[in-house]
Amino acid sequence: MTPEGLAVVRGQLDSRFILVRATDGAPDAVHVLITVTRYRMRHGAVRATVGLMAGKDTVLSTVQVLDPATGQELGRLEVASSNATAVGSAGGLLRGHADEIADFVLGGAPAAPTTPTGASRQSGEMKWKPKPTR
Repeated sequence: MTPEGLAVVRGQLDSRFILVRATDGAPDAVHVLITVTRYRMRHGAVRATVGLMAGKDTVLSTVQVLDPATGQELGRLEVASSNATAVGSAGGLLRGHADEIADFVLGGAPAAPTTPTGASRQSGEMKWKPKPTR
């Protein structure tokens, strides 16, 4: 990911997490690990002149919520964002990608829960809530 793209994602995540962010070294803070696994962004001029023929913008990330005491994974979501049209911007796509990550972390609701519906939950395991609608 480019430094500019990373700054857009980080800025959007910081604005979404501002009220729940723990202080450094807080022993009971839940850890969130975000790994960008694929990043392809068309140049703005290519998007405007060639449009669909230039392919699509894509950002894929893995988001893991980790228990602070054990480091055990409490929840995971694969987030995929793309834009195949000439409409929109790289910044808009990246902010939307960050919003999907924040929705999962703050709401605890992936599109398809990693814990089967009928499975019993362990103590300290993340509870799934319905995904907020917009």
